[in-house]
Amino acid sequence: MAITDSGGHVRQLWSTGSLALSPGIQDGKLLWESYLFGSGADSSISQLVRAAVSKTASSGFATFECPVSETTNPMRFELRAVDMAGTPMIFVEGFAMDDDFDTTDAATRLVYAASHDLQEPLRMILIHAQLLQKRLGATLDEDGNAVLNTVIDAARRMNDRVRSLLAYAQLELAEEHVPVPELSALSASEVLNATIRDLRVLIQEKGARIESARLPLVLANPSDLSIVFQNLVSNALKYHKPGLPPHVEIRVHEEGAHWRFTIQDNGLGFDPRLAHSLFKAFTRFHTERSGTGLGLAICKRAVERMGGRIWAEPLPDGEGAAFHFTLLRPPQTG
Repeated sequence: MAITDSGGHVRQLWSTGSLALSPGIQDGKLLWESYLFGSGADSSISQLVRAAVSKTASSGFATFECPVSETTNPMRFELRAVDMAGTPMIFVEGFAMDDDFDTTDAATRLVYAASHDLQEPLRMILIHAQLLQKRLGATLDEDGNAVLNTVIDAARRMNDRVRSLLAYAQLELAEEHVPVPELSALSASEVLNATIRDLRVLIQEKGARIESARLPLVLANPSDLSIVFQNLVSNALKYHKPGLPPHVEIRVHEEGAHWRFTIQDNGLGFDPRLAHSLFKAFTRFHTERSGTGLGLAICKRAVERMGGRIWAEPLPDGEGAAFHFTLLRPPQTG
């Protein structure tokens, strides 16, 4: 991987990630003149690299595929404009392409890059709109305040969607390129308690009651388990019935080599005929409530990475829903 200035001069390089570019790129040289890309600035590949640098400098992103020295398969390169202490630079990364290269992976990387890059401008829109509301809100008429509120609400909803897309793309890419995190014995109660602390403001706002049995040790990794608890508990708080404070129960049962967790709520529930679609990305049943349709899909990925499974069932007479997931029990010691 390397960083160049906007003109294509290599300013920093290091050996890490999918490809160590440093053997083929020299610090201070023009990127397209390195022997990694062929015989010099006039070669067709070097012209391709030069065009990609120019495009990135003007539009922020470019990608290309080409053979490189000492390799049999082509490689894919991604160039992304970055700001380093006020100086425009270009981040370059290369990825080895196997004969069975999956274009879905390229699409996932594009989603990840777009989601990541959208976060900052969305934050700026939201911050400045809120500043306008604070400083000028009293001087605006009803229509002006309505327009400003619409901008703020839209920015918040878009920010939520972008963050969910980024989280989903991170899980997808992790499955393809990063070894599954090693599972270790950890306290599910501690992870749940941390989640409840993070959600305490929302819990207070909703007047919610959360009851949990004493949860056991499980084989898991804290990041994925936190994702599962965070999404399932926050969904139970979000999709409650009007006028009825949320009541969330967390139970656990032994099930062979696994623990089966149940998170049950008294909320809106769902049509049992649609249970098979709940965990698909971008699926939303209660469109009148805010959401991205990615939370449960992210939960499914996280649970499966820990060797478990997840499913849901509506409670009788529309009295809510129960979400179940399994996690491995730690081996007995002593």
